[in-house]
Parts: sequence; structure tokens; C-alpha cells
Amino acid sequence: MDASPRPTSLRRAVPWLAAFTLLALAVAGGRWLPDAGLRWGVVEGLRAIGMAEVALGGADLSLFQGRVVVRGVSARAGTGTPLDLAGALLDFRWRPLLDKRLSLRTAELEGVRLDARRDGDTWVVNGLPLPMGDAAGSGWSFEADALRLADSRLVVVDAGVTLDVDIIALTIDNLRAWDPEAELSWRLEGRVNGAAVTAEGTATPFAAKPRLALTAMVEGFDLASLRAPARRTGIEGLSGKLSARMAVVAGDGPVRAKGTASVAKAAAASGAVTMAGGLDWTGVLAWSPGSIEADGTLRAEALRVTHPDGGVDIQSAEWTGLSRAGGGARPFTAEGRLDLTGMVGRLGEHRVDHARAGFAGTLAMVETSAADTVMPPLEGAVEAWVEGLRVEDPAHGRAVAAADKVTAAGVVFSPSGGARAARIEAAGLAAKDGRVRVARGVAEDGVLSAAGGVTVASLALEGVSARLVRTADGFEGFPAAEGEGGGEPPRVALGRLKVAGGTVDFEDRTPSEPVRLRLDGIEVSVRGLDTGQPGRDSPFRLSARLQGASVEARGALRPFAPSPSGSVKGRIEALDLPPLSPYAADSLGVHLHTGQFDGELAVSLERGELDGRMDIVLSKLFVAQPDPKAPLAVQADMPVETVLDLLRDSEQRIRLTIPVRGDLSRPDFDVSDAVSQAVGGALKSTVVTTLKVAFPVVALIGFVIDEASTPRLSLEPLAFPAGEHDLAPAHVERLRTVAALLRQRPGVKLNVCGVATASADWPVLAERRRRAQADLLARLRAMVGKSAVPAEDTADRDALAELADRRAQTVKAWLVDQGGVDPGRLFLCRPRVSEEAGTAPRVDLLI
Repeated sequence: MDASPRPTSLRRAVPWLAAFTLLALAVAGGRWLPDAGLRWGVVEGLRAIGMAEVALGGADLSLFQGRVVVRGVSARAGTGTPLDLAGALLDFRWRPLLDKRLSLRTAELEGVRLDARRDGDTWVVNGLPLPMGDAAGSGWSFEADALRLADSRLVVVDAGVTLDVDIIALTIDNLRAWDPEAELSWRLEGRVNGAAVTAEGTATPFAAKPRLALTAMVEGFDLASLRAPARRTGIEGLSGKLSARMAVVAGDGPVRAKGTASVAKAAAASGAVTMAGGLDWTGVLAWSPGSIEADGTLRAEALRVTHPDGGVDIQSAEWTGLSRAGGGARPFTAEGRLDLTGMVGRLGEHRVDHARAGFAGTLAMVETSAADTVMPPLEGAVEAWVEGLRVEDPAHGRAVAAADKVTAAGVVFSPSGGARAARIEAAGLAAKDGRVRVARGVAEDGVLSAAGGVTVASLALEGVSARLVRTADGFEGFPAAEGEGGGEPPRVALGRLKVAGGTVDFEDRTPSEPVRLRLDGIEVSVRGLDTGQPGRDSPFRLSARLQGASVEARGALRPFAPSPSGSVKGRIEALDLPPLSPYAADSLGVHLHTGQFDGELAVSLERGELDGRMDIVLSKLFVAQPDPKAPLAVQADMPVETVLDLLRDSEQRIRLTIPVRGDLSRPDFDVSDAVSQAVGGALKSTVVTTLKVAFPVVALIGFVIDEASTPRLSLEPLAFPAGEHDLAPAHVERLRTVAALLRQRPGVKLNVCGVATASADWPVLAERRRRAQADLLARLRAMVGKSAVPAEDTADRDALAELADRRAQTVKAWLVDQGGVDPGRLFLCRPRVSEEAGTAPRVDLLI
């Protein structure tokens, strides 16, 4: 499509234009009229083209010099806007008239007032339709050495747009209509809608393929005057003051423009994107029918992007590079760099903000025929980054997660919807109001499939630290919360996991005196974690220091198997027991004065069956003088010191070998045999029962195991229907048996652990959520013009955790209220969400 008007259009307009620009040569009866006859001829000529009211100040004709002067013309067509001409001077040549060529040396017009309005396909000028008949048959052509227009005004109204053009000076030189390839030059100075405009250049308007070259400047053009055409392209509320300096070339090939443009106080909205700040552009544009290409820098301020789950405000966005928009398989491509600053937004119930983010590389939108695609898939390769990232939960006034900086190198997008990253590096990670921190994390060769599965070749974490504070209400900063998600969990595979330099600070405020422990120097390595290969072994190694004591463990597990299997060997050396004294004081009524714990564990787990043993040594275990009525003394029916003396050897050590046998549903830790080995059967059965809970290390191991979510021997679990937490008659019957067992063995404590599963529970919860949110989601999609999207297919872990917690709370409440069990003997675990296919919803009862 050509940017300039076609020559036939200009030739068609020649007779009409001659009536205004060559008023001194108006035709009346086919004769040339001098002086008074000229004035009459001008008036009659204007009336002949439709002007009902004509006034003329004066007209002079010099036939010898070839000069025409007209002054004070005012003509009106009915009720139309008057056509005014303050004055016109034309110097013409006689000889070319014989060849039907109107040849002007000079044409000077001043004080012209034109009003042009589009009416359908016709232009109406000062109340008269513009004749568009073909004048080519007349055989006439025209030329001008110099045309001058000054102190004039042109008002153009077209499709809701009004352009009020004040022409201070317009000059056109070397106009040759009879020579299509002749190049004219021109210069314009004036104002458009009050904005200063200057432009100059060259053109060949009569060529078969017209060419145009110009440089132009505009200052302060009000974009609000273009709201109507902008609205037709999907842009609402356009406003701002445009200033630009541009060089434009049009002719063969695309129209090209080079320069700068800025919009002060810009405002516009298109779809989900709104702008309410400054806009600056520098670069080159190339436009052709159906496509546009831009190479340069574009900076926009005060952007807002909305979506059904919230929105985001961006302080500034700057793009530098090459962009192309058009049809075809890739309707949009970009190659360059995008920088975003000051982003603040909301995702669901969370507030998300960052100081800086962006990417550099190439991206392309790929056309798709899928009807339910929210946005076209992407392909390309980029380097991406984000700095100062922070995610907050405003409802609870806490920070959920934060990162100083995250970078992704070698990110490649696939048209199928997946992505790959050669390396992702994060620094200064924090979660749960800073309770969990990672100094540095590096993931290599990560792949995100179109189905949402994640595969990572290696993940290395450095400087991991966690601060855990336990209160009567649970762990601070780790409450159960509603979230969103649904469907089957995607596959997650991790080739290698390495944790270096980890630290865990634990504070338990539930005892009468706080317990503070530190696990530091944590080194962990795990290989072959893959939820898609549940039968695969995952070897691991662990080393750490617990209150200065050495902790080591190694083995291989199958954590995702339907029946967990594996083997573990571990040891603890020189663990001082006095820091654990508050546990012994509250449960047994004794304070630990001195003592160290050493232990070795070797256990195998095959299809849920346990087989192994734990060898422990308690060195110099002495307690402060206990109250004779302390629970331990009462249960043992003898002084505490007597019990310990029977266990100690000549080196002040207590040695126990504890077999570990049974299966996960029916534990068989035979502590009785271990005690018998140590004391030779000298203790009563009551002492043997008491020793099952006598040592603080038992409580410690129970806590470590629980918090690490590793398997623990338990009673037969209570199975629940999918999505339910209420007790059935079968549950009540089982709990009566459990309550009787606890009453018979007062030293036994029970961990009540709720379990929810993605495969069984989530479809029920998701259906309930879909029914509750159906109306709201439909309205939100209608607001943004999107078609309905499928139901969620990722399980909501928070909702499942809440269901698991309700199950455990229900069981504990029955045991306390109906079973008569002391609540101090019942402990709720952290709710567990299982993603293993076939796992049943349940409550585990851990001893």
C-alpha cells in the first residue's frame, strides 16, 4: 500500500483546485477577462462551482506581464463555512497555455481559510463536495516554479478526528505535473491543534510510485484529539502531549521513520494493560501493509497489568531492541532487552513486588489454533533476572518469601509450551518472615514440560538456615492457609541435591523451661529423586553437628514407592543431655544434671518391613535430686538413682541395644529386651515399662524424625473417605481400643498425624471449590474477554494440609473427650500431604 496519493487522484482534483488557486484565470464563456471583467469572471466562476454568496475586494490582470492579483475573496456555499482568501498573486507564462499547460513562475496566496470534512466517501470543502471526476481527458497539465501559502487555516474533520491546522508558511518549489519523475521540494511551518509543527522535504507526487522524504518536528500535540480512531484499534482513554522529531521516507518498500518521540502525561488502556505516565521512544520504524517493525528504545512509566487473580503496577518498563508485529505463524517477535523497575502487584491473596527485573534475548509468539489458550505459546532464548523480590501475606502481616537476586541463563522456550534453563541462580532467599534462608542456590539443566513437570539435573544450596519456634499453638510462621491448585501433581525429578553449610536453630517454648538446640554444619547430598520412578533408589549422605555433637547418616531410600523401602546407617557422638532437661523435668519430674549420648543405628526397610537395631551408650548420666513423688519414681516404685545405678557399668555408662523390627503399621521396638540385657532381669516389669520413656534421647529422636517426615512405626492407621474428616462408627470402635491401650500403658505417648492425598482427596475438594467459585470466575473471565479455562489440575497443598489437620484434630478430640486420655499424652504432627498415587487418606497413630 502506497503512502502517497496516486497521480490520477491529483489530476482529478486539478479543475477544482484551479478555481481556488488560479482565481485570476477563471473561465467565463471561454474568454480571458481583464480588470473589471476579471472581477466579474472570478465571481461568476465561484458561483459556477456552487458558491451562493461571493464577495471580492479587487482583482487586477496584466496581460503583458502575465500577472494576476486578487484581493479580499469571501465565498459561501449555502450554510457552509465561508471560503476566505486575503490575497493572491500569480505570475504565469503565456506560451505554455498554447500547449494546454498552466505554467506559473510564482503563486502566492495569503489568508486562505478552508474547511474540509469527510462525508462517506466524499470530501466536502467549505460546504461543496470535492469533484473527483477524471480530468485526464482535458489534456491540460500544470507546473509552478514556486508556490507560497501564508497566514492560512485548514480545518479537517474525518471519522471523529478534528485537525485545526494554522499554516504560517508553506512553500513548494519545482512543481511539474507533466513530468512524473520531477522531484519537488517543500517546507511547512505552522501549528496543528495548537502544537507547533515544522516539516520539510522532497516528493514525486505524480510518479507511478510516488516517493516522499521529510523531516518533521511537533511540540505538544494533544493526543486526546485522536481518541476516536484509537478506540477503533482497541485503545481507550488516549491522552497526553506528543513531541517528536522524525525523518520519514516513503516510496518503494515499507515506509521508514527515524527519530525520537515522547508523550508527557501519557494515558491509554488496551485490554489488560493501562499506562498513566510518560512515554519515550528513540529509533527506527518500518511500516508496510499488515506488518510493522521497530528498532530502538521504548520507555513507559506507570503501567498496570490486570488479570483475574489480581494485577501488577510497574513503575517503569524499558525495551531496547528489534520488534516485529504482523501475520503468519509468528505474529510477534522481539530481540533485545527488557528492564522493569518498581513492580508491585497481587497474586491471589499475596502481594508481590520487586526492585528490578527483565530479560535479554529473543522471543516469539507462536500462532495456535487451540481454543482454550489464554495467551499464545512462546519460543526463543533469553537470559532473565529479578532483584529485590518479595512476596507478602497482607492478611497476616508477614513476608512469605523474598530473594535478593534470581538469574536464569540459557532459558529456551518451546512452542509446545515447555521451557528449559541451563542455569538458575538465586541469592539471598528467605521465606516465612526470614525464618528460612538460603544464601545461594544454583539449579542446572532445568526443564519445565508443557504438562507442568519439572526435571533438574542438579540443585546446590549453600548457607541454608532455619529458625523454628514451637509454641502451644504450633510452629510460629507456619500456619495452615487456604490456597489454590488442583489436579494430579506433576512429575518432579532431581538428579542431584546438595546442601552445604546448613543451620537449624530450634526453640521449644512448650516445656516449663524453653529448650534451645542448634543443628549446624549440615551437609546433605541426595541423588536420583524422581516421583515418576517410585522404585528407584535415592542414595543419600548426611553430616551435621547437634549442640557440638557429631551426627552422620547414609543410606538409600525409595521415598516415592507405594511401600517405602531402603536402608539407613547413622551415628551420634557426644551429645550433651542437659539442654534436654526441660523435657525430662516435665514428663518424668527429673532434671538432667550431666550426661552424654552416643548411638549407632542400622535399619533396613523392605516393602514396609523394618529390620535393624540401635546401639546406645549413656555416659555419666546423673540427675538432680528428684522429688520422691516425681512421675518416674512413682512409676518405677523405687528411687530414680537406684534405677540408674542398676543400669550403669563400672565406667558410669549405660549400654542398651534396642532391636528395631516390625512394619510401619505394627511397630515392634523391643525395649524390654534391651533393658534386660543391661540389668540382667533385676528390674520389675514396671521399671522396664518406665524405661521406654525414661531417656530424653527418645523424645529427641521422635522430634527429629517427625520434623524430617521420615517413616515412623505406628499403630494401624484410621482410613477416611476422600474429602471427609468426621468420625464414622468404625473409627469410634477402633479409638475405644486405642484409648484402652493408652490407659493400660500410662508411659506411652501418641503422635496423631493427619494425612491427605492429592489423588483421592483433591478431586473432591476441587469440585467443592469449583461450585463455590463458578459464578465469580465466569464474571472475571468476561471482564478480561477471555474464554473459560479448564478446571485446576494442580493439587492445592494448603487446602489438603488443612484437611489433614482437621482429621488429626478430630481424632485427638475424641480420645480426650470420649476416651478419657490425658491431652498431654497426645501430640499433633504437622499435617502431611501425600502425592503418591494410590495412597489412602488417613490418620497415622505414631508411638
